[in-house]
Parts: sequence; structure tokens; C-alpha cells
Amino acid sequence: MPSSATYGVDDEGFIKTEVMASKIQVPYFKLVEDVKNRLGHVTGNQLHGLHLYGSVVTGKAQVPTSDLDVLVVLRQQPTETLTSQIKTAEAALSQKYSHIARDVAVGITFPKEIDADLYGIGCFIKHLCVCVLGEEMQASLPRFKPTQQVAKAFNGDFEKVREKYLSQLETTPPEGISRLSEQISRKFIRTGFSLVTAREQSWTTDPQMACDAFAKYYPDKAADMQRTLQISKQPGVSKRDLLELLVGFGGWLAHEVERELSRI
Repeated sequence: MPSSATYGVDDEGFIKTEVMASKIQVPYFKLVEDVKNRLGHVTGNQLHGLHLYGSVVTGKAQVPTSDLDVLVVLRQQPTETLTSQIKTAEAALSQKYSHIARDVAVGITFPKEIDADLYGIGCFIKHLCVCVLGEEMQASLPRFKPTQQVAKAFNGDFEKVREKYLSQLETTPPEGISRLSEQISRKFIRTGFSLVTAREQSWTTDPQMACDAFAKYYPDKAADMQRTLQISKQPGVSKRDLLELLVGFGGWLAHEVERELSRI
């Protein structure tokens, strides 16, 4: 049944932006400054803006298990050399601050790519990112509602990602399984919520809320989604567990994404 009350949206139905630079906690101050300095130096005049997203700018990060998620917006498509330099800086920062953050993860985009994927990257920057260096883009981007078009832009690639994870699972060493399981389960949960966000007329990045919303529309798959949530919190998950998830529930989820979102 549909939700009786919306959440994560304003009175006009637009997604609420809940990330703020002011929510960055004290333990991350030095890390953020170093990220700004290093990536600012590496990108030079090619930098349009450096944006943070994720738990550090929602104020929910926990030392040392949370990541620092960074999106670098360049003025144009980067050269292989610049991409390599950014990735080198990413690795150095991750190593230096491993006592504070599990990883410093840096993504790269540029205006033409954003314009071509307005409901995906554009919405992501508008509502889930904070600019901490350079030119902010948020004011120039439109506000977005939790529509099927946004859902498709965010998670319409589920089958392609599922196939990538199946391939990764074959070569991931035992010490990497826990991290891979978290990535897989988070993608499953986000994708499950994308199937119902337009019907809910709501938005959330909270895993439990996403699972609860999914269960209202897919009660026969609620146990599978709850199991997925458990896997995201379970450090001892096995390769077999992940394979069963990817093939079983993942196969169904891919079919449902195709059925619900491919016609948009």
C-alpha cells in the first residue's frame, strides 16, 4: 500500500538537501583540508569544483569505518594523465588517513557529462553533494522530485552492475569479501527503493527506511531485502552467500528494474 505520509521531500515534493559542510565533524577537518589542497594542486586550473557527499557531510560518519566520498568536477573531460594523477592522490590520501577513514574515494566528472545525465549526476550533485572548493553548481541545477526518471538514472544500470559484481566475486580474495558485500548490498537496497520512490513520492538514503518502503510494495520479497540489509552489516559473510544473493534475489531485481524502468 502507498505511504500515508511522504518523507525526504519538501512541501512541494522536491527532494530535500540534507548535506551541509557545517555537518563535517572535527575529526575529519584535517583530512578534508588535505583533500582540498592535494586535489586542488593536482587539478589546477582544470578544477571546476570539489564536492563531498556521503556520511561525512550528513554528520553520520564514524571514525575510522566511514569513507570520505569526493566528487571532482573538472572543466572538461580529463586526460589519462590527469586521471592517473587524481587516482595517485586518492591512494596517498587513503593511506595517510587510514586511521580516520576507511577510504578516500574520488569520482570524476565534467559539465558535458553532467548535462547528458541531468537526472542522474545532476540530481546527485544538486541534492547529495556539498562544494568545498571551487565553483559550486547546486544553484544552477534544477530541483528534482523522486520520479521514475530519477530512479532510472540512479539505478537503471542494475543488471550491468550485477554482472560486474559477479565477475569481481570470482577474483576477490577473502580479505576483500566484507567490503565487496557492503558495496553489493548497498546497491541492492538503493535499487529496491528506486522501484518504489515515485509511488512513495518520497526520498531516503537510510537503508532501513528504504527496505521498509520496498516491503510495502513487494511483501513477497521483503525477507530477501531484509537479508540483504543484514549482509551489509555482516563482516563474516561468505562468497557463497554473495553468489546466492547476486544470482537469486539479484536476478529477480534485475528483471523488475527492466520491467518497471526500461519504458521510461
